[in-house]
Amino acid sequence: MRVLVRLPLFVAVFCAALVAPTQAQAAPATRSLHYHLVNLDAALPAGYEFFDPAKVMADGRVFGTGYRCDDVCVPSIIVYRRGTDTVLGDGVVYTANDFGVIAGSVVAAPAVFDEQAAIFVGNHPRLIPRRPGEVRSRVFQLTNLGTALVQSISDTAVSYYLYDLRGRVTPIDLGPDQILHLSVNDANLVVGTIKPIGAPARAFRYAPASRVLTKLDPIDGDPESWGLATNLRGDVLGYSFVGGGRERIGVWRGRTFHPYFVEGTPDFPTVSNALLWNRAGLIVITATNDGNSYLVPRPGVRLRLTDLIDGAAPGLSVRDINDAGDLLGLSNSSNVLLERVR
Repeated sequence: MRVLVRLPLFVAVFCAALVAPTQAQAAPATRSLHYHLVNLDAALPAGYEFFDPAKVMADGRVFGTGYRCDDVCVPSIIVYRRGTDTVLGDGVVYTANDFGVIAGSVVAAPAVFDEQAAIFVGNHPRLIPRRPGEVRSRVFQLTNLGTALVQSISDTAVSYYLYDLRGRVTPIDLGPDQILHLSVNDANLVVGTIKPIGAPARAFRYAPASRVLTKLDPIDGDPESWGLATNLRGDVLGYSFVGGGRERIGVWRGRTFHPYFVEGTPDFPTVSNALLWNRAGLIVITATNDGNSYLVPRPGVRLRLTDLIDGAAPGLSVRDINDAGDLLGLSNSSNVLLERVR
């Protein structure tokens, strides 16, 4: 079992004193898009069976989890940079903030994958204490101010809460409905999708401090909406859609939905299940029914990602994008980094 290590004070002060890059500082989404493909699996250290990358940083580093397997698979934190993998220590990586602080979990019993949520400074984990009844937990987002969005699993339910640098827990209590696609920004504004039993899904914003929930409606008679991500202003990326049919991809500013692209139509029959974006506003459409991923650099424009790569990447799905426009993905079971050519 790992020993609980207090997060050093200088890290807390450093994270709290800085602000994330502004829209003006981010790379414009409308510049020419061209990518160089890197196979991340080729750099895996000896003794490791496979790699699960989680986050690509603005400087091109990739944080992920490597697994060395004998009778059971034991996870290690690995950072990839410029063709080399470095093992930082034991643990599972799910995310990192803009300052390179990694978060995820430690596994006390690999045979049953007994995860406990943790934030890492270097290879030193700060374990997030278990809540009553909790049997497994993990951090799957970490803000630049050090607040962790934690998934907590008990024998009977899955719940979520925020955990800050002072050790304070703020439950995300949205009632009995199913909650999907949670994301949090540096103001601790939580967004996602709420799915009541027998009723249409709705995108939402939730302010934990005031416990105010704002549902974000679809447009033009669409029955459902999904919220998937938010930015510093509290804009929400998501879908206004008809299940199995037309999908409008766009952004809620306030409570108004602004469409960027429409799919699930005769002209564009693709439908998808996941969206990503960066601070420059570059949107990624992925998890599609045609096995491709797409970029939306501005409203009304959709580019097939494989057409922008200087190597073959069949069956490409994307799991992360950084503010420079680099992409982390999976192509036919191979982990790949798509480095944007500047």
